[in-house]
Amino acid sequence: VYFPAGVTVGPMYVVPQALFMKVFGFGFWQYRLWPLLGYAMLLALLFYLAIWLGGKISLFTFAAILWIRPDIFMNYAFEAYSEHIALFFVLLSSLLLYKSLNFEDRRNRLLLAGMIFGASILTKNLSFIFLPGLLIQLLPTKLFSFKGWIITIRNIISFLMGAFFPISIYVLYAYAYMTMHFGKIGFFAVVEALIS
Repeated sequence: VYFPAGVTVGPMYVVPQALFMKVFGFGFWQYRLWPLLGYAMLLALLFYLAIWLGGKISLFTFAAILWIRPDIFMNYAFEAYSEHIALFFVLLSSLLLYKSLNFEDRRNRLLLAGMIFGASILTKNLSFIFLPGLLIQLLPTKLFSFKGWIITIRNIISFLMGAFFPISIYVLYAYAYMTMHFGKIGFFAVVEALIS
């Protein structure tokens, strides 16, 4: 079992990659199917963001950069491990979080955005550094409004509950697997090694 730490890939990379290898076998392209799919999803999201935020000029500029300088991006298509997949999850979470603010009842949408952000942390621990930027989106527009701060605190709790849900599920799985094979001492030895 893998316990996410350091600069390695996490279970949101390992599990889909393992499923692709189980279904399609082992070979050059089978090892690269999940990174290629993640890269395609990231490009689709970036094209959507380009046209949504900047219009057609932004979309054509982004497409021109991809066409003129593919060497900048192509390494991420099939040689990178999980950086672009984690970035896809972070951007999708940010987009869902922003769009959820337009709804009166946004708790379920915030939970979903949080779960996707939790998936990004399980893909690459480094994506945890995006958390303050995501939470800034939830700050109230009227800083001195008590009701605004109550709503903000509820929104932040909903988002964080969503973010910790997939992480909690994975930690419970790791705990169950390690204690079954190595006892509680094995699990706590891994946790102690991660902390130190």
